[in-house]
Amino acid sequence: MNTHSPIVFFHAPHSRSSVTRAMLEELGAPYDMVALNLAAAEQRTLDYLAINPMGKVPAIRDEGVLITEQPAILMHLADLYPEKGLAPPPGDPLRGAYLRWMVFHGSCFEPAMTDFSRKREPVPPMQCGYGDYDSVMHVVAAQLEHVQQNQVQQNQAQQNQGPWLLGERFTAADVLWGGALNFGLMMKLVPNWPVFREYAERVQARPAIRRALELDEALAAEQARELADALAA
Repeated sequence: MNTHSPIVFFHAPHSRSSVTRAMLEELGAPYDMVALNLAAAEQRTLDYLAINPMGKVPAIRDEGVLITEQPAILMHLADLYPEKGLAPPPGDPLRGAYLRWMVFHGSCFEPAMTDFSRKREPVPPMQCGYGDYDSVMHVVAAQLEHVQQNQVQQNQAQQNQGPWLLGERFTAADVLWGGALNFGLMMKLVPNWPVFREYAERVQARPAIRRALELDEALAAEQARELADALAA
């Protein structure tokens, strides 16, 4: 039995850190939450900027070790609880694809969505490390549609033959990408393609992820009441 100490989780509801809460619920991992109210700019206090100078959530502290950046947090948590099977271990044929998609989120997908939301002109390919919005979206869609494009020597074990990003096996990559695509669809930042909708719905339907959402809704309502009371005082 894993007897690891509770994670200290710096979190704000209705933010990207909801994905980390979903991951903690999937793992059944104990955690002590430090809730930040974004509407009250608590993520910009000196105390929190000492934790993450970017003033972003999520962040976690694991037995004195501070980790920021959501993919890094999810990978750390998955490795911390190997018995839950949410990360292919080194030597597993799926490990390479797992790492690729965990990194692709922040290095390509997020910048592409930002370009789209700001209506920026595409950067010339030789000057842009992540390509362009259309190519990023098609690459993600191709993976979810079980299509491997431009892969000459693709290990059969890495090809997607199931409902999840890596095939039959649900991993931390699905927690990350299910949340990212669900957010992108709600904000109209990703194409409203069936492959994205259906995948996001599958991930969001998982009991642990529904539970995390319900907990977040309750926390958001509590924070709204507290802020209203403070303003009225």
